[in-house]
Amino acid sequence: MSKEQWPNYYAPESGLTEKEEKKIDRACKKLSEAHIQKQILDYLNGLSNCKAIKIMAANEAGTPDIFCCYRGVTIVLELKASEKEARESQHKQKRQHLQLKQWGETGAFVNKIWNLDMVKKIIGDIGTKI
Repeated sequence: MSKEQWPNYYAPESGLTEKEEKKIDRACKKLSEAHIQKQILDYLNGLSNCKAIKIMAANEAGTPDIFCCYRGVTIVLELKASEKEARESQHKQKRQHLQLKQWGETGAFVNKIWNLDMVKKIIGDIGTKI
């Protein structure tokens, strides 16, 4: 959902505080990420020779969102709401960046993603390298 879908909440006469508006923004972002995540998992798990899971809770801070094995290749994905958030997260979420770096060093395909097309490109790239 976007602000446009909730116009009465953002009208100046709504009486919401800045804190309340930020809370609504975060809720919209989470809904958007959840929708993209579902699309990605449905796509990956619909491929033959592919299994993908979403990590809901982990013992280590910064654990990436999605782990996948496609045709014997490990893929580790960190889902972001936008390209801007993906760029900013490198500086804001150092532990997460370190986790992705460590997975990449093991030979996994590692990427920050913000839409399904990016995942399709990764799968296509892997298909040409196997």
